[in-house]
Amino acid sequence: MTKYLKLRRVNVAKALLSTLSIESPAFYDNIPRSVAENAIAMASELNISSWDSYLIELALELGINKIYTIDEELAKKVKDVEIENPIPRDVMKEYHKYIQNKIM
Repeated sequence: MTKYLKLRRVNVAKALLSTLSIESPAFYDNIPRSVAENAIAMASELNISSWDSYLIELALELGINKIYTIDEELAKKVKDVEIENPIPRDVMKEYHKYIQNKIM
């Protein structure tokens, strides 16, 4: 939200935290609310997406020590969980080139 809507991280964090008070049936009973709260705090602190931070917090809660993602910048910011890109760099480079050609 901060990047796309150009909102301040603090405001986004407050808005996301307020959604937790809804007590939606979509929330999972077996996942503590603190996981979402910690994820929001992490997203704001590390300047990463709330989705990425939720996956990291969930991994920590479940005892998982590795996350696979194509977001290589995430590995530079997160230290508690190993971040690995399962797609070789040359394949990613070719993919980005393909997308660029389709856009232009």
